[in-house]
Amino acid sequence: MNVLNEIRFNDNRILLKENIVRSPILPKLSHELERDVVVQGESVIEGAVFARNFEVQQGPLRVKGCLFTQLELHVNSDAIGTAIFEKAVGSSNAIVSLAPACRTYFLADVSARQVKLRNAYVAANIFADEIVLEDCVVIGGVFATRSLELSDSVVGTFNSPVVRASKNVYLLFPSAFSVEKMNILPGTELFSLTLADLGALMRGATEAENTGIIPISIAQDEVKTVLSAEGIQQILRTYSVVGKVLSAGLVDYEKLQNQFLISCASLGNQLLKTYDLGLDRNGKPVELTAERIAEFFFDILHGSIQVSKISGEFDLASIVSGLTSSNSIETSIAMVTEPSAPRTSPTATVPPVLVAAESEQPLGVADEIVLPTLPAEELPSPQEAHSAVKESTVPDTDTLPTVEEAEPEPEPEDGNDNQAVVEHSADITTNSRAATSFCQQCGAALEEGCAFCGECGMPQNQA
Repeated sequence: MNVLNEIRFNDNRILLKENIVRSPILPKLSHELERDVVVQGESVIEGAVFARNFEVQQGPLRVKGCLFTQLELHVNSDAIGTAIFEKAVGSSNAIVSLAPACRTYFLADVSARQVKLRNAYVAANIFADEIVLEDCVVIGGVFATRSLELSDSVVGTFNSPVVRASKNVYLLFPSAFSVEKMNILPGTELFSLTLADLGALMRGATEAENTGIIPISIAQDEVKTVLSAEGIQQILRTYSVVGKVLSAGLVDYEKLQNQFLISCASLGNQLLKTYDLGLDRNGKPVELTAERIAEFFFDILHGSIQVSKISGEFDLASIVSGLTSSNSIETSIAMVTEPSAPRTSPTATVPPVLVAAESEQPLGVADEIVLPTLPAEELPSPQEAHSAVKESTVPDTDTLPTVEEAEPEPEPEDGNDNQAVVEHSADITTNSRAATSFCQQCGAALEEGCAFCGECGMPQNQA
């Protein structure tokens, strides 16, 4: 290919065919704003481009800089090959690429008044008033201010006042939004790939258990929300399976490598190196390039890669029973007692736990309270059970050792013994504090000067 270090316009139209353009194609004078750029064959543009119209008649094409057009970015319907735009693409009017034999790659955001794409891969987001996608893959979100049409496409999520869908639509994220109710043709299906094992599928390995696509019902999974601000109200409809994913807890999401795959796809050429997902079935590394990621999602879209289906349904009673069966007696007692029991003052002489008659060690929780098993007809009311628990946990002050029970020391006979009496009194006070130092939460014995309980880990108020 011919290398062009500088572009000079003889008229308002430049033709590129088998050229490498080193310099940007930018206007320097006001009358240069009306220039058009036409790509007739294999070309590479390394700088930024500004044109009134940018037309791609034949590929392959690679634009490494940003591209902006006043009127339209157009890919002819009979074009073949590839057209790769590595950075952001924008237009004041329209971006149109409907060629079935030419795959267009947008590795950054796409913004225009009207966007119509077919057989295109977008690694970021699409912002427009009107968006039409057919046989496309969008890793990010599709945001339209007027209307959105989806047909046989994979998108991260979408948000539009009016949404029309047909054939199969896949979501990479669990939720999508619209203002009006979605209009779908008969036979249209909406799926979420949130719990699909994309990493294993891309490597050609076996999918993990309890993974797959979740069907989204337009009627059952729709949640209507009314948003109001400054006297203005707006209805927003959410189509989501996030409740099923979070409540069921089907799989460890971090092991699926979905977030890693989507992050590498969305960052594209901003990454300093090319990452991989590991080795495939042939022992070769699966590199996460834009072309390979696009081919993977198109294979899912066209059915070349089959993804297993899961219902996403769960039984709430089984989850509750599983949680309650794993709880210990401490958790059961904590549910019966008051959630905010008053704390015992550090200067109190009565410890907040039961003490054995012959030992100064506090009893365990299982030794403190024994809940009897009664028939269903003899079960006490919650108020009676609560009172019984409180009465059983109140210690008998007659059986507890107190500081006042210590016998007074005899008075010293001379002045030399005064210091010994003082030191001995200090030892008594220290021992008394150590004997009455218990956790204010669980009642376990505390070591001297300990700021946290060794049993429950709760902080202690120091006197």
